[in-house]
Amino acid sequence: MTLSHIDQRALRCNTWPMNTSRPNTLPWPPILYALALLVPWLAQMLVPLPILSAGRIWDDVLVAVGWALVALGLTVNYLALRSFAGAGTPVSPVAPAERLVSFGLYNRTRNPMYLAMLIAFLGLALATGNLWRFAAVPLLFTALVPLAVVREEAHLAARFADEWPAYAARVPRWW
Repeated sequence: MTLSHIDQRALRCNTWPMNTSRPNTLPWPPILYALALLVPWLAQMLVPLPILSAGRIWDDVLVAVGWALVALGLTVNYLALRSFAGAGTPVSPVAPAERLVSFGLYNRTRNPMYLAMLIAFLGLALATGNLWRFAAVPLLFTALVPLAVVREEAHLAARFADEWPAYAARVPRWW
């Protein structure tokens, strides 16, 4: 399997040549999640934007849908974490993978944890109506791809050279 031109550039954003014995040297996903929680909150304090409002009745619907998306995202993330536990491989973004997880949610998407957290962050934006949170979701996605996804996939491709090409061809990165 070859990496696309964009993926190759993304690999260089940390260190090159990449040490494929482990996916990352820093735990980027939790760092990025913390930033996606804190920065919009601070931005709203420093540069307040109007809270998203669609009218009294629709506001309640948006809040309910938002919290439902948060619950869905956290539930999907929990199920993905259970798949890792069931396979006996570490969840830590800096630990080397012990096994290629290709069952459960990982049979549908190679990144259910990241998708789940993006859904949860989108839900939080809807539930709070904070426009800064809406802006944070695509920024979070844009940062996750080069700092986590591409590097983890390169690690998995190197570590599981026999299994990875068929898995990557069969299961899409996102959906």
